[in-house]
Amino acid sequence: MRKEGIHPEWHSEAPVICNGVEVMTVGGTKESYNVDIYSGNHPFYQGAQTSMVMDEGQVCVVCHLSQEG
Repeated sequence: MRKEGIHPEWHSEAPVICNGVEVMTVGGTKESYNVDIYSGNHPFYQGAQTSMVMDEGQVCVVCHLSQEG
C-alpha cells in the first residue's frame, strides 16, 4: 500500500522532446523530458560503426563493435 504525501506525482503520458520535436511519450515523474539523443537519432540504432557526438562541448568518438564474426 502506498503512503500518502511521500511519492512524486506520476505522469503516465510525459512527452519526450528532442530538438523541439515530440518524439515519444513515456511514464515518469517529470511533466516532460528534454533529451539530446534518443533511439531515433542515436548512431548505434542508425547502423553507424563510428560516430562523433558532442558531450558538454567535447567531441566523443563512439566506436561500435561489429556483430559479425
